[in-house]
Amino acid sequence: MKYEINSTTYYRVSSLRTPNNITEIKDYALYGLWHLTSITIIKIPKSITSIGEYAISGCTKLATVEYPSTAETTDEHIFDGSEPMTTIKIVGSGATQTYTDNKQPWNTVMTLIQNVEFDSTITSVGNYAFKGASSLTKITWGGVKSIGDYAFTNCTGFTSLSFLKYACPSYKGVSPLNFIIAISYIGCIVIFIS
Repeated sequence: MKYEINSTTYYRVSSLRTPNNITEIKDYALYGLWHLTSITIIKIPKSITSIGEYAISGCTKLATVEYPSTAETTDEHIFDGSEPMTTIKIVGSGATQTYTDNKQPWNTVMTLIQNVEFDSTITSVGNYAFKGASSLTKITWGGVKSIGDYAFTNCTGFTSLSFLKYACPSYKGVSPLNFIIAISYIGCIVIFIS
């Protein structure tokens, strides 16, 4: 079956959800589609395991992205020019991907991110995941129990972080109290709630 959308419809699109049965978003899949500039939410299904270069670039009103924890990419320009992208929701289960410095899929919009939410089934945040997210002020930890190296380095927008004591993420297996020291480089107060 072929689906067609006429050009007047494009201006009314405010969210985009890819079908649940696809596993890959190819290079430049939405790049340069100027008619998608009104999209504010993109929900990438958990079935996606690979996202290509500049795949979702140029969505100039994009505010929220649901991103699968298992999606692999080596391109830091996936969301290039997609602003103001303030919220990233990591969906799926288990551990998120581990990145190298400046190679996160959202790297080109990193300083715009204000809110990160992890599903209750996400257990670990990978290395460098949100390094440099200087506007980040809120994290919803979900099921996170461990945090990789430099995952939140230079996230200077925080004034405090709160964790339920029993669900406090650990850093390289350290206890919750030592966790205060492990994240002190972000320059904020850590509060444990019993």
